[in-house]
Amino acid sequence: MRQSPGIQSRRYRLASGPSLSKVGVAYRPTVATDRADRRKHYPIADPEEVADLESSFSEVAVALFAPGTVVECLARIVDMAEQTVDGCDGAGVVAVDSKGMVSTVAASNPLAAALDKVQVGVDEGPGLDASNLGLTFYAADLADDDRWPTFGPAAMSLNVRSVLAYSLSADRLSALNLYGFLPAAFGATDRAQGQLFATLARVA
Repeated sequence: MRQSPGIQSRRYRLASGPSLSKVGVAYRPTVATDRADRRKHYPIADPEEVADLESSFSEVAVALFAPGTVVECLARIVDMAEQTVDGCDGAGVVAVDSKGMVSTVAASNPLAAALDKVQVGVDEGPGLDASNLGLTFYAADLADDDRWPTFGPAAMSLNVRSVLAYSLSADRLSALNLYGFLPAAFGATDRAQGQLFATLARVA
């Protein structure tokens, strides 16, 4: 994964800042970046491309669902999502428990855990909207997205510009969050891969 300017060690610095368009609905490409120059952005991934990804992920699914608890399985899913999805610098799963409390169930690194915690703390964000509305939300650039006026600046203070969030279950409110340092971090292929990881998390 890429290392954002100013990020210490591998990818993040949590000491600064706070304590911490829906896909296919209102998708807006942002100003071209190096990543955007390399791939075109479409609201929906090419069906043949998705079919190829599904085929290649069959072996991944076998590895992910090795014996273990649900939490252990979700931990493997978010770790692999960060490693596999090109634009992803952190991944987390948030869920509502039986008492109505929202918390992070699994996170691939401290950055993802912190950003999930920010969403819960300020009671807004793409992951919470995905969970509550049963939809997929894509913030291509938080610097140019006013849907989450508190979460957006908090995430940018941690050098995150893109967020992709998938609803996981209508029965138990939950979401898979993918975070990226770069604007327009998630192209069509990345979003298709993210959807496959969301499907795996849904049946975990």
